[in-house]
Amino acid sequence: MKKMGITLLKCFFLCLLCTVTVAQEVSERVEIKKQLMYLLDYAVKYDKYAQLSDKYEQQKNEAKKQYVDMVNQIKRGPNREKFVNFLNKAIGVDSVQYKDKKGYSYTYNHSLHNPRISKMPTLLEYYKVVKYSLFDMDKDELLPPKDIPFLRYKEW
Repeated sequence: MKKMGITLLKCFFLCLLCTVTVAQEVSERVEIKKQLMYLLDYAVKYDKYAQLSDKYEQQKNEAKKQYVDMVNQIKRGPNREKFVNFLNKAIGVDSVQYKDKKGYSYTYNHSLHNPRISKMPTLLEYYKVVKYSLFDMDKDELLPPKDIPFLRYKEW
């Protein structure tokens, strides 16, 4: 009876440890996704101010700093391997959950008409762009759509 109680106690602690580990992994994944969305936001802001006149030089410099800092954090920061692993998984085994989420343009559209969301990159394509630009091609910026061989639409 005593052995059974100890065994049950061991199983309880093992389950508790597994639950904590899974919760930690989910939390890390959420944080990585959040930082990748910050990168997207900073890329669009920087692209926007880069296309505007010199009148917005200060905003352009601030946007560039945010963008470069986020690229460096992802590419050279302490969580580099976590980003690479997340991106590999997102464009591999988890790709189904990201392929239909549209509207993840990482460039600024300055035209007067609204771009068609169906013509914009999916979240899966955005993750592929990040991996391709920062890790495969070893660039310090997200490459423009015309330089990405796998994007369906080069302009949106």
